[in-house]
Amino acid sequence: MAADDTELANMALAYLGAGSITDVTATDDERAVAISLVLERERLKLLRRHPWRFARVEAALAGEDDDTSNEWAKSYDYPTDCARALYISDGLRVDSHTVPSPPIPFQESSIDGDEKRIFTDEDDAVLVYTKYVTDTTVYTAEFDDALALALALAALPRLSKGDPYGKRTELLQMFYEALSLACAVDLMSATQDDPPDNEFISGR
Repeated sequence: MAADDTELANMALAYLGAGSITDVTATDDERAVAISLVLERERLKLLRRHPWRFARVEAALAGEDDDTSNEWAKSYDYPTDCARALYISDGLRVDSHTVPSPPIPFQESSIDGDEKRIFTDEDDAVLVYTKYVTDTTVYTAEFDDALALALALAALPRLSKGDPYGKRTELLQMFYEALSLACAVDLMSATQDDPPDNEFISGR
């Protein structure tokens, strides 16, 4: 059965030798508070590390407008659920994981304060991206392990009063091993038409 956020928190606490909790949203338990304070940040960071297949989305971009900077032809609203923009589709792919060749250039930017935009020369652009997924039922067991270790590392200073026993180095090594395994398992499930990581992210 897939781990929920409280189970992920307990996995992290087990790595710290800090017992277990009944609800990660509890405000009267210092352990729950320590995990909940870093949960969404660490989840986002992990989702951005790799183009996870379980979180991949293809969607037409909204808010098309001419780029007033004249550097790009068009700009679009940045998807609110986007953790990592992967590539712009050309609509001619055999399946949803084949990158246009050559890749269609795009750039992520911010205009008018905090309003993030996607810039490209493509009309009616379709973006393939990693979605910010909070539904833990779609996570792989390996992703769970990596996220739990990321949570343990992030919560360690607060729960150990500064890590007096030097546990961070051990946890960091365990995290990178878990991350490597999670990425490998994810890639093993890919089809031959899937894009290699990072090669399709392009800007101008």
